[in-house]
Amino acid sequence: MSSDTTDRNIVIFMFLFFYIYLAYIRRQIDIMKDWSQYRCNPLYLFVSSFIVSNDKSISNFDNCVNSMASTTIDNSLRKANLQQMNIAQKITSMSEEISNNNNTISTTLNDVNSRNTDISNNIVNILNIQDTNKQLLKEYDASNNSINTFTTRVNEIFNNIKQYLPNIKL
Repeated sequence: MSSDTTDRNIVIFMFLFFYIYLAYIRRQIDIMKDWSQYRCNPLYLFVSSFIVSNDKSISNFDNCVNSMASTTIDNSLRKANLQQMNIAQKITSMSEEISNNNNTISTTLNDVNSRNTDISNNIVNILNIQDTNKQLLKEYDASNNSINTFTTRVNEIFNNIKQYLPNIKL
């Protein structure tokens, strides 16, 4: 009995071993058919020498690592380039805003200078008017003094005439 069990176990073990071996060979054949899809897969990258020759495995490993590195670098550079473009656009936008602000400030400064000039001119005109008014007041005072003098003299003349007339009898 023991020999039948042992024989049976040996047959089952050989069958299972043969089945696993055939499944392994079938998997390798499937991988070899679509090797271009599997060659850079990290699962197969390190065990590719079991599937293809050693030289092909080494060149495949170099190609895949170089491809992954260049893809990673390209993606990083692309992201950095996009960030640089965004920064450049923001700097351009800020430069335009600064230019617009400078134009606004320049326009405002010109307006202020123009108003200051107008105010200065108005002050000069007011000072000229004050000088003219002072001169007119002096001339008024002088003419008023002349009129007062004239009126005083005319009154003196009339007073003298009045005094002279009562002494004359008609």
